[in-house]
Amino acid sequence: MGDDGTGTGIRIPSMLIGKAHGKILMDQAKLHKEPVTLSAEFVMKHPDNTVEMELWYSSANVLALDFIKEFDKYMKDLQEYLDFTPRFVTWGCTACTKDFKQRECFSSGKYCAPNHGITNAAAIKGKQIISEDLRQSCLHTKLKD
Repeated sequence: MGDDGTGTGIRIPSMLIGKAHGKILMDQAKLHKEPVTLSAEFVMKHPDNTVEMELWYSSANVLALDFIKEFDKYMKDLQEYLDFTPRFVTWGCTACTKDFKQRECFSSGKYCAPNHGITNAAAIKGKQIISEDLRQSCLHTKLKD
């Protein structure tokens, strides 16, 4: 479960529960005839003591760029415990107009990054965002090697 990749979506802790498990929870709540609280604990087993973390973002998302800049201070101390992989978000634009695809996308709408007004420069086109994401991706790859 997630937002649309802009980082501006889900603001409360959320989880998905299947219909069968949901029915069990509802039946238990009805059985007790009083308010029921569900507590969920997420335990991750990592036999190698390493946490794998991906951050999906766009270079147009100033908040994500600020996070990466701040997080970089801690990477040296965390690098033996954390496998951090930044990833760039793109959208497929199957229902967009031809004009929009030309302005915002590559490969006839297969790779799009519309500017959702997150940056101060609303004049930045999706093609420019994707180009910057690719440039940064190449920098990340060179820094890892």
